[in-house]
This record gives sequence, C-alpha cells and structure tokens, in this order.
Amino acid sequence: MLDDLKYQGFERCLRIGVGLMFLVFSVTAHAIVTVDNVSSVFGVNPTTLTVSHATAGSDRLMIVGVSLRNDDNEFVTSVTYGGTGLTFVGQVSNGDDARVELWSYLNPPVTTANVVVNFNEDVRRDAGFGVITFNGVDQVSPFGFYQSSTGDSDIASASVVSAVGEMVIGVMAARQQDANPLVVGGTEQWTYKTQPGNNETVGAGATFSGAPTVNMSWNLTDNREWAVGAISIREVGAVVLACDTFRDEFSATSYGNQDGTANWS
Repeated sequence: MLDDLKYQGFERCLRIGVGLMFLVFSVTAHAIVTVDNVSSVFGVNPTTLTVSHATAGSDRLMIVGVSLRNDDNEFVTSVTYGGTGLTFVGQVSNGDDARVELWSYLNPPVTTANVVVNFNEDVRRDAGFGVITFNGVDQVSPFGFYQSSTGDSDIASASVVSAVGEMVIGVMAARQQDANPLVVGGTEQWTYKTQPGNNETVGAGATFSGAPTVNMSWNLTDNREWAVGAISIREVGAVVLACDTFRDEFSATSYGNQDGTANWS
C-alpha cells in the first residue's frame, strides 16, 4: 500500500511536469527579454554616485551593478531610483581587492530620474556602477538565483546557470588594470576605468544569451584579483517547474536512498 501511494505521488508529479512542458511548447508566441536603456557613472573616492536614467517599455526590470575596489571593506548601503529604494540581490568580494553588488527594481516607473548609490564611507580606491533596464521580463519570477565567481588572473570569468529564452546580466570588478576590460561572447553594456593611467580599478557590465550554462568572461591587461556577479533574467510567461518531494521507503528496491528532501528525476 505504501509503495502504491508513493508511486501515485510520483505519477502526479510526473503528470504536472509533462503538462507544464506541453503548455510551454504549445505557446507559439511569447515575449523576449530586451535591453531598454543603459547608463553608467564612476568616481574618485566617492561616498555617493548619481546618474540620470530614462526608463520606458513594458514588463520592466531595472538592475544596478556596482563595481569597486573595497580596500577599506567599503560596501553599498542603499540604491534609489527617483527616491524609491532598490532591493539588494547579492554581492561577491575577492578579499579587499574587488567587490561587485547587484540591486534590482521590479516594474520601475516610466520616467527619467536619478539613480543614486550610497556607500558606507568614502571609497578609497574608487568605484562606479551601471544601471540597465529590461523589457519583456516576467513580473512574478523575474530572475534566477544570484551567482558569482572570483579569481586572480588576466581573465575574469564565471559559469552561470540559465536557460534558452533568458538573458544573463553579468557585472565584474578588477584591481590595477591598464585598460578597460573586454567582454568575450557577450554584449558590452558599460565599461570604465576609474582613473586615467595604469594600475587603476575597472568595472564592466555585459549581457549574454541564455543557455543551460552560460560561460561569461572579460579579458584583462594584468594578472590581478577580480570578482564577477550575475543573474539570469526570465522572459514573460516563464514557467518554473516544481513538484512534491517523496521519501524513499520502497519495500523491495531502493531508489537512490533519498530522505525526502530531493525532487524525483
């Protein structure tokens, strides 16, 4: 009887998944995530950075990507657009040499207003940020989980879980570079070097077409510490599959010794 109940639960989960897959593949027309507008700014020893940004289109999402060399463990305390606070998405730091933060605003108003980034103190080694608005974004589950990577080399890179039909936004920071970073396999959205000359902090943002795994990278001029943060943005109508979990207590045959916390394959 227990085996029958567990099989029925598995069958229900399987039918849900098949039904949702049928629904997805039956849709002949759907929205595509597109870039609406991009703005960026950088500064020397800033406590606050500000840039004007215009937002338009439908099914909107704003992402702000901040890059800095956090030599004194500096970090962002708030980000606003037209006075409305953005939501923190995630951060990654490579010691006190490179830090990236992502912030989001779902369905920002159609307007032109200032994006303001505030830090906890003057950033000793300089900082900058880019702001990008997207159209055609799912308004229920706009993006996947925050993903990041760090390293010490002349290539800043990360492998990101995504999906066909999505768009990945990646942001990087690196210390002591002689030129702006060059994106590989993606579309540059912003890039900057915080001061002229050699050995200066750099930052960049780029978009990449969605795939099961997206390999993003930027070529650097020097082997130095870097950090990369990214999210995958979902199109309108995206279906996130989920089902119940079941405990493995089959009387005759084991199925992976699951303890009830894992989804059935």
